[in-house]
Amino acid sequence: MARNVFSCRNYAKKGHSVVEITGDLTFETVDVMRQEFVNLRLTQPQKVILDCSAVSMLSSVGLGEFSKLIKWGLETRCEFKIVCQSGHVVEVLEIAGITDMIPLYPTIDIALNR
Repeated sequence: MARNVFSCRNYAKKGHSVVEITGDLTFETVDVMRQEFVNLRLTQPQKVILDCSAVSMLSSVGLGEFSKLIKWGLETRCEFKIVCQSGHVVEVLEIAGITDMIPLYPTIDIALNR
């Protein structure tokens, strides 16, 4: 079975820094996201949306990078939101306790307006 093509990009929208993540987030692809997170930290945003609506698979390595970014956000008082509907990804985020700390939204538009 072919893997979904991975991409990660950061853009600004309605006062938020949006990190759009697409595809399978695994050991093989995590370096791309890790570098985008480094770039994000340099801009010192006050509001960040992790758009995981197109993430098809989230490995423990990807989850670890999310945790590091969220820890940084808590230390710098950056407000985080997550956009995701994928059952697998939501389940991983719930099990890890991330959804206890960060609100989860079904769409980017809803997250931007809350």
